[in-house]
Amino acid sequence: MRLRLLWLALVPPLALGHALHAQNPEAVPCLDTLAITSPQVLIGKIVDVQDLKTKENGSEVEVKVDRQLKGGAVDTRVKIVVEGVGKPTLVSWRDAGSQALFFYGYARTPTTPRYGPNAISLSDPGLKVLTADMRVLNDPQEIVRATVNAIESHPVGNPVPIVTFWLTDQASRSLGHADQAHCYCITSVPVDKSLEQLAKNEIVSGSGTERENGARLLVNFPTPANIELLRSLLTDPAVSQFHYYFVRAAAYDSLRRIGVAVAEPIVRDAPASK
Repeated sequence: MRLRLLWLALVPPLALGHALHAQNPEAVPCLDTLAITSPQVLIGKIVDVQDLKTKENGSEVEVKVDRQLKGGAVDTRVKIVVEGVGKPTLVSWRDAGSQALFFYGYARTPTTPRYGPNAISLSDPGLKVLTADMRVLNDPQEIVRATVNAIESHPVGNPVPIVTFWLTDQASRSLGHADQAHCYCITSVPVDKSLEQLAKNEIVSGSGTERENGARLLVNFPTPANIELLRSLLTDPAVSQFHYYFVRAAAYDSLRRIGVAVAEPIVRDAPASK
C-alpha cells in the first residue's frame, strides 16, 4: 500500500509558494511527525477488524502488542481506531500476520490535525516511508529505529510546531516521481534543528523549487546568519514560465515576516514591448 493520501483540510498552514495554483497538492505522511504528535505508538499484529459503530471514518482493530514505543503501559491486546487505511487492507494485514506500526491516543475531533494514515505495515513489500530529513526508508528495522529516534528527540510535554512544505526533489524521486515539478507533493514536519539544516541545504540547491522551500522554511529560524542567507536570495535567477521570480519573492516574504526591512526585489519581468 502506498501511504500517500490527501489530508489538506487537517494539516497546518502551508509554507508553499508559486506552484500551489497548479493542482491540489498530494500530502505524503512524515514518520517523525506521526511519532511526535501521537501520545501512543506501538508495534503489533492485527487480530480482529471491525467497522466503527459511529459515522466516523476508519475501522476499529484489535492489536496483539509486540512492543510499546511511546505512551503508558498497555495490555497485551489493545483496540485502536485506524484512519486512512481501508478495511480490506487491514483484513489482509490480519490474515498475513503482518507486523505494523500504530500511532494513536489523540483526541478524535473534526479539528484534530491528521498527518497521514495512523498505521504502517512493516511487512509491505513496497514499503516507502518518508522521514523529516527527507530520507525514504524501506527497511522495517530502519523505520522502527527512526521512529524511536523521533520520539526520544522530542520529549513529551514539549510541543513542537509542525510546518508543511514541498517535498525535496530527491525525496520525490525516491517515492517514485520522476519529475518533481509535476507531482506537487507536500509533507508536514516538526520545526527543529533538523529542519533548519534542511532549509540551509535547500538554499544552496541547484533547484529553484528547493531554494524557494529553503527560503520559506528559514522564517522559523531568524538568526543573523540565516537572515544573510535570505538576503542572498533577493537576486536569485530562478524564474517561472509566468516570468515570476519565485525564490526572490519567498526570501522577501520571509524577511518581512521576520521583521527585517529590505528593499523589495524585482519579482516579475516587465512585459515585452510590442
